[in-house]
Amino acid sequence: MARKNNDYHHRSAKSGSRKRKRIILIADEGHNMTESKYLKSFDDVSFTLRFVSDRSTDPVNLMNSLVNKAKELELSEEYGDVAFCLVDADVNPNKDSQVRQADKIAAKTKIASLIVSNPCFEIWFLCHHGCSSHQYYSSEEVVSALKKIYPDYSKNDERMYLRTIDKVQTASENAKRLEQEALSSGKALHTYQFQPSTEAYKVVEELIKHQTE
Repeated sequence: MARKNNDYHHRSAKSGSRKRKRIILIADEGHNMTESKYLKSFDDVSFTLRFVSDRSTDPVNLMNSLVNKAKELELSEEYGDVAFCLVDADVNPNKDSQVRQADKIAAKTKIASLIVSNPCFEIWFLCHHGCSSHQYYSSEEVVSALKKIYPDYSKNDERMYLRTIDKVQTASENAKRLEQEALSSGKALHTYQFQPSTEAYKVVEELIKHQTE
């Protein structure tokens, strides 16, 4: 009889075993480290924050790297472990099939999630300052909009956590509002047309939630 996929099943506690801290595992695109530098600032003693070292830039390879690392670390629902794969949709229709495939890979694990920003992660930073449904045609346009708020912003900026942390709740509310507006207009989630949007709030809310436990 074929065995079911048990990589992420609830493991029974062994006699005398110690419950470890939960692990939050993150993979992000390799062309810059904006996301990882920002998210590392949420690190806390109440959980273990890990990043996948693979610098892939396409959703499928990045998700596969995340899943392989999750297996290596023995991530388990028992401990409340979660894994996030952050990708930019880039308003690029050619990425739709890759995103769909990455979503299917994540669904098989029951512990990994695909987190899409469209056009790019910088939408999350803009959400700290408003909820504009302005349509962008490239990631460069988003960065230009962000530079109107932070003129010296650049990719790999290490200051964005301190610059934005006091508005993080506002950012989550705005990101959810943008998501609902896109859904209400008939746009399909995780497609190139679903913009402006960012699911970064899901990762940040998870990190903040565990900080307070």
